[in-house]
Amino acid sequence: MKLVECSINKKLKNKIDNLQTTPDALIGIVRSLSRFYVCAELEVPNPRDSNDSIILSTALSSNTDAIVTGDHDLLTLVEFCGIPILRPQDF
Repeated sequence: MKLVECSINKKLKNKIDNLQTTPDALIGIVRSLSRFYVCAELEVPNPRDSNDSIILSTALSSNTDAIVTGDHDLLTLVEFCGIPILRPQDF
């Protein structure tokens, strides 16, 4: 996947190299560990960032245990429909 390789920045490329793997291999791992869900339209009252609605909808549809993110807009919610929203270091 030349396109994937071209779009990887230098810092990420160094991390991938340190793992002694390739971007394609990592993509394969992510795909093998991923699940796909059909998400219902979700109305989030007054979202700080309307783009976060898909994250919240996916978490709700997939019955997730927690949302782990560095996104400040999501973190200000603290929780959503009983799903805690955590910083990576707090997970």
